Amino acid sequence: FDKGILIVAVVSCAVAISIANRPRPAEKLGLEHLKNGRYEEASATLKHSIGTHGPSCESYLGLAKACNRTSNYQEGLKYADQALRHFPTEPSVWAERAVSNLGLRDYRAALVDAEEALTYDNNNVRAMNIRNRAQTMLAQSAQDSGKLEASNGQLH
Repeated sequence: FDKGILIVAVVSCAVAISIANRPRPAEKLGLEHLKNGRYEEASATLKHSIGTHGPSCESYLGLAKACNRTSNYQEGLKYADQALRHFPTEPSVWAERAVSNLGLRDYRAALVDAEEALTYDNNNVRAMNIRNRAQTMLAQSAQDSGKLEASNGQLH
């Protein structure tokens, strides 16, 4: 095997990897908009980045966050699901999906999502907090349901 060909192949791979990992300007701008609370601009820019450069965990996650922060939980869930189709083991996406489900008051789904995030990163503080919130809301819902059943039983 020719060492020259091997060296060219290694250098070509290194160049290809550096190009693939190059920051995407639109994504970077969209995430900056998100950080600054400019959610509409963030959404538009991140959608453009995905359309131009293809699927990106950061772009889909940013879209889900922008939607959740504007209480558009159903759309946030949609973007989290799109991210998970491409990046199914990313704990931050599972945690953001849990936020969407909390907002939709689907506490069981939020709990499942938080647990899924923790299977991939058992030190994910955000997922732990979401899991605790979902457990609290489930317990409160069960308690409220029990009170409602008790009061309905007392009607004459």
